[in-house]
Amino acid sequence: MISLEKARALKEAGLEWDLQEGDWFSEPTFAGGRTDTLFGQGFEWDDDDDKNNEDHVWLPRLDQLLAEIEKRGWMWDLRQWSEPGKYVIFITRQEKFERYHSVSDAPEDAAADALLYLLGQEAG
Repeated sequence: MISLEKARALKEAGLEWDLQEGDWFSEPTFAGGRTDTLFGQGFEWDDDDDKNNEDHVWLPRLDQLLAEIEKRGWMWDLRQWSEPGKYVIFITRQEKFERYHSVSDAPEDAAADALLYLLGQEAG
């Protein structure tokens, strides 16, 4: 699972969330005057206000990250890196022969970094 910080960065970069069964998200709570973050896995919301709450942050799974990359017209190749415990993702787009890669300790992080790169390219 990606970190909450990386999930927030994806949200700030413009990644939209369409709630699906089994999605992980953060839900802020207030206890003792400070904000704690709890993680939930859910499908049903009590009402529309909860679903549209700006404080909720989606923590996409690996398959969802890869689907978002494909949705933007890029192909991906994710594999174990030559260094033990590292993963690399190569993303390419044929029409302009663009290429990017990211290396990380977890495949989810490598894919999230690649998606952050794409969202940054789309923004400007």
